[in-house]
Amino acid sequence: MRESKVLKYICLFFVVMLVGCDSSSGPKTVNASGVVLLDGNPVDMAQVTFIDDTGQLTAIATTDDAGKFSLMHNGEKKGAVPGSYKVQVSKTKLTSKESGGTEITIGHALPEKYAVFTTSNLAQVVPDSGISDIKIELSSK
Repeated sequence: MRESKVLKYICLFFVVMLVGCDSSSGPKTVNASGVVLLDGNPVDMAQVTFIDDTGQLTAIATTDDAGKFSLMHNGEKKGAVPGSYKVQVSKTKLTSKESGGTEITIGHALPEKYAVFTTSNLAQVVPDSGISDIKIELSSK
């Protein structure tokens, strides 16, 4: 008898967890994906961030080996909320020097201006129908 009560509580716990983890809650999102290029070449392992008009981070992604990305709303829900965004793109570079000791330096692998939305001059509109061909073109010059 005691085992069946414990089993019921365990089942109830999982049902509550599944209902509480419903990804359909929150604002409506649409597919938002594309590619990041630097001087025409794909950029891998770059962090792509879409910031709304209020200055809030709303969608992020990391590029794959081909420079492609798919945004996640607040890092939790696939896609982005339709609207206008400022965009920033960054990639961290680690450099190590071994001359009598190990020194590791962390820096930008892309031009630093793209790492902050206020200086990147990058903008993107995500339409109500979604978008799968966002092309973020960066220049090293």
